[in-house]
Amino acid sequence: MNVIVLETVRTRLRHIKSTDAEFIFNLYNDKQFVKNIGYRGINSFQKAEEYIIENIQGSYKTNGFGIYGVEMKDSGKLAGICGLVNRPHLDDIDLGYAFMPKYRGKGLALETAKSMKEYAINVLEIEKIVAIVDPNNEPSINLLKKIGMSFEKMILLPGDTKEICLYS
Repeated sequence: MNVIVLETVRTRLRHIKSTDAEFIFNLYNDKQFVKNIGYRGINSFQKAEEYIIENIQGSYKTNGFGIYGVEMKDSGKLAGICGLVNRPHLDDIDLGYAFMPKYRGKGLALETAKSMKEYAINVLEIEKIVAIVDPNNEPSINLLKKIGMSFEKMILLPGDTKEICLYS
């Protein structure tokens, strides 16, 4: 069953299912994902399925929100992910997104991130949304500015050696 959280002009944001394991494996091992977001240790379809059940679906149950699959309305294919993450080392809810290479540069991240931010504020009534981003990831920084977020400070996440930007 597809649980659709919200729709944009071109996409549907839906719950990620264990049958999306191949997609999650491919996205989370994409070189830009690893460079800008980090390696998640998903080295097989089985690990991807476990990650979906424990982390992604676990967040739906625990928080009432999470990372959603961005499905193209015209094809039904998953293009990327976009959603909200309750990170233990951040004081506020984190907006995150990532897209497969063939869907980058088409405005989909802007379209979905803007809608997700509005959903978080207007539907979930989350007072403050943040986003963390590598200081060298200019496309993502520009996107965050376009959806009305601004630089707050540099932070160091637990286990990291390099500071990243916190936008809110």
